[in-house]
Amino acid sequence: MFVLLELSRDYCARITYLLSFFTGIIIQSEVHDSAEDARTALQLYRKYEELKAEGTLQSALQELYEVGKKSQWKVPEECEKEKSKSKETESKKG
Repeated sequence: MFVLLELSRDYCARITYLLSFFTGIIIQSEVHDSAEDARTALQLYRKYEELKAEGTLQSALQELYEVGKKSQWKVPEECEKEKSKSKETESKKG
């Protein structure tokens, strides 16, 4: 699956990030679930097929890598947790 949605050999995005980026769904925030991974892989494959059929796969992958690098490859939920930790640390310093 990752090979289908890979633009660069420099970084291979996690399945959680790919699903979040392409569908807006956030999974596995706490516990790993193999069945959920299988469902996710199928959803991502369907998205790949859709983008390929539309002729927008390359541009979608380019956007994926641009956004991914800016967010340090974290899903929105992880970004919010990191912001909260930073605010906590700053308030303890002050």
